[in-house]
Amino acid sequence: MEIIRRDANDETLWENGEVLQRYKFNPILEAKKDHFWESKMVYNAAVFKLDGINYIVYRAIGHDHISRLGLAWTKNGVDIIGRLPFPIFEPTQDYEYPSDKNKAVRPREKGGCEDPRITLIGDTIYMLYTAYNELCQTAMASIKIDDFKELVSKSIFGDYQKECQIRETWDRRWNRHGLVFPENVERKIFSRNACLFPIEVDGKIEKYALI
Repeated sequence: MEIIRRDANDETLWENGEVLQRYKFNPILEAKKDHFWESKMVYNAAVFKLDGINYIVYRAIGHDHISRLGLAWTKNGVDIIGRLPFPIFEPTQDYEYPSDKNKAVRPREKGGCEDPRITLIGDTIYMLYTAYNELCQTAMASIKIDDFKELVSKSIFGDYQKECQIRETWDRRWNRHGLVFPENVERKIFSRNACLFPIEVDGKIEKYALI
């Protein structure tokens, strides 16, 4: 893969706007036709920084129209310097996977794990995402930062025998906390796109808030 290095502070790379400036070389990520799980679309990403690297956890849809989450990374925020060929988070639970009936009637977005929102709190990465089976619901998962970095290293350097094994390892390391508002299922209320953040009192995390 060709690695392009740009100075992200170069004003010529950005289109002027009143508040936000759009990067002239968008998109920075595109679908990969040779990967079945991300061959159609990649979008709706969460980004967080560890050890000077910006990690991008993005939603992907492939030939089966099921949403999974992939991983790419960049140092300067615009030039992708690495990307895994398989998802790091995919639907495995009943509340994440659509029924055959719903898959048959949904033309494009059939279900799965969508739209991650990530927050680092202490030694843990917390991810809120949309679990889409019968209807969209907010769900939460977490992974220890050390586990995440270890699995990224194993995934990059091929420290595994088969792809299915490393994908299963990613699945085991994620701690799924389930639906945030399980009562919404019976009430048929859609719930999605939430974000968790800590509230500090006198320098200590005392509470957590959800938007």
